[in-house]
Amino acid sequence: MTMASTEALLTALVTEVSALLPELGDCGAHPGRFEVADLGQWAPRAPAVRLACLGASRTEMVATGRTDATMRLTAFVVTKAASDRDADVAALAIVDALVAWLPGFRPTGLLTGAPRAIRSRSLYAGTVEGSGMALRTLKWRQELCLKEAGAAAEAVPAPSELYSLPVVVGRGGEPERLAPEAV
Repeated sequence: MTMASTEALLTALVTEVSALLPELGDCGAHPGRFEVADLGQWAPRAPAVRLACLGASRTEMVATGRTDATMRLTAFVVTKAASDRDADVAALAIVDALVAWLPGFRPTGLLTGAPRAIRSRSLYAGTVEGSGMALRTLKWRQELCLKEAGAAAEAVPAPSELYSLPVVVGRGGEPERLAPEAV
């Protein structure tokens, strides 16, 4: 197993869900929670599935020295009514397909266990009813291998390296900021 990242996990999810449900108008990563106000943006692309990592609920180093994190993942399912199908019925069909597929989702080198605590719920709200759209979520937890035993951690730049000018030690041992033109 190799080290993984949350980005790699979301990329694998998007790839596999897109292949599983080719009839989707859109399938991609979402930057966080999905709000009812977001429905207007996704209406033209519905049916759509947006996948998000809402955080890690637990991170631990296991006996082998590997670092695992329990990721909180969510699929947001957005559908709209069609002449032959109610929006909520269409959303339920997509959720059912994802629930049936999810236990077998094991991209090589990323995960250390099967999905667990799988649950779905409707985010159908009164404001949504008049729009002919439905919004459902499918949530689960999954173990992600963030660092393999014995692997060196990737260098993480310090905030000062990302957001400010370099600091050097000047004559007399005092720190000095480099001028922008010297960088």
